[in-house]
Amino acid sequence: MDVPSAAKTITLTNPNLVPLSVTSVVPSGDFTTTNDTCSATLVAPGGTCTFGVIFTPSTTGSRTGTIVVTDNAYIPTQTITLSGVGIIVKPTYSATHLSFGNQPVDVPSAAQTITLTNPSLISLSVTSVVVSGDYSVTNDTCLGTPVTAGNTCSFDVTFDPSTTGSRPGKIIVTDNAYIPTQTITLSGVGIIVTPTVSPTSLSFGRVQVDTISPPQTVTLSNSSLVTLTFTSITVSGPYAITANTCDSSVPASSTCQVSVTFNPTTDSNRSGTTETGKLTFVDNGQITTQTVSLTGIAFGTPPSPTPTQTATQTATATPTATETATATATATQTATQTATATETATATETATATATPTLTATATATPTLTATPTATPTVTATATATATATMTPTATATSTPGVEAGSILFAGGDVGQTLGPYHLATSMLSSTASQIYNPSTNAFTVLSGLNKDRESAASVVLPNGKTLIAGGESCAAGTFGGVSGNMCTALQTAELYTEGAGGEHSRSPAAAAAA
Repeated sequence: MDVPSAAKTITLTNPNLVPLSVTSVVPSGDFTTTNDTCSATLVAPGGTCTFGVIFTPSTTGSRTGTIVVTDNAYIPTQTITLSGVGIIVKPTYSATHLSFGNQPVDVPSAAQTITLTNPSLISLSVTSVVVSGDYSVTNDTCLGTPVTAGNTCSFDVTFDPSTTGSRPGKIIVTDNAYIPTQTITLSGVGIIVTPTVSPTSLSFGRVQVDTISPPQTVTLSNSSLVTLTFTSITVSGPYAITANTCDSSVPASSTCQVSVTFNPTTDSNRSGTTETGKLTFVDNGQITTQTVSLTGIAFGTPPSPTPTQTATQTATATPTATETATATATATQTATQTATATETATATETATATATPTLTATATATPTLTATPTATPTVTATATATATATMTPTATATSTPGVEAGSILFAGGDVGQTLGPYHLATSMLSSTASQIYNPSTNAFTVLSGLNKDRESAASVVLPNGKTLIAGGESCAAGTFGGVSGNMCTALQTAELYTEGAGGEHSRSPAAAAAA
């Protein structure tokens, strides 16, 4: 509307044998003539003249008009009818499609702006702006306000997905343009924000085979405004889930925890075998899988279950009758032991023993007894005797030895000495030092020391949790015939080490007697 059309040309032809005198060419309505070569001219016989017609609608809708040509013909006027439709040109938009990409469910997106431009020479009237789907329009300056010729208006669009997945929509603008509705398409994807896990890795350190580490916990956080649902929560490798508060889902803006333990079953390397695994969450987050890496070092052979065993002992005694005493010995036996009996005891031939790791041994005891053997299982006699008892228990290792499982006791040894200009490394000067080495922490703990400096001693863990250290030799510096040297003396003593805070050493009664 109000925009002139392109000109259309009309040609007048004189079919007469005499000239035709054209007086006027007059248009009506929203039509005008241009380039008129007919008015006030003589058109020669058989000649022509022309004029152009332009349509400039003053309003919308159907517009009609005429052109009346007046001349000196027998019928002096000729009429040409004209028609056209006045329209308002439809507005243009800064975008005909908006894409919002991924947007968390129930979280409004940032607004995107649409600008409408009215290219007509008259005002455009917008009657409605209607949006569909998970979209909304705000800050609308178009609706209800005429958009003057050549000017603009705008409105904002936001995306607030109600669920996950593709969420299409559209905006329909209705106005008084020739094409009265215009459509803007909208697209976006609703997502659940990917949950986070903390920590993203767990290290369990060194753990003995066939034992279970203390649990470690992973926290999963759902920052989304909707519930996060789990498809599965699994663990791989020699690891186990011991607690799970995540279950099948975690509410919006909440956390849950999963606890994992390291349960090694094999160790193929003397220094320990590194075992890896993963804790995996599968859910409906934007990224559907979250993983936590797991590492641990398996060491040592598996400890056997703690059994109850029967050890059978045979005692051979050479008695000399002097006085009557009753001796009872009920023993819990470990691998190899030296026992000392008191004057009054009762010895039972069958004893129940709890064994230590993977040992079958023979224990020999040389007590001084006053005893009279009888044929019954409990020996009662009157005698002064020196008896040698040989016990051969059939033992299976226990999972709880006296010294902490996997730890190593170092006791005594030789510290070396200088003899004249020579540095000698062995059999020179015995030591009372003792330490415990814990492979799981890779650390030594210094103990209180032996009661007697010794080296080359034998040791065994007893079923009462103590370690017996027996025999060996003690080496020290000395002078022999005016010549300086070192001498080693065999020891007939024994000591007991008790596992405790810092360790404890004591001399056993048997060791004192033998010494």
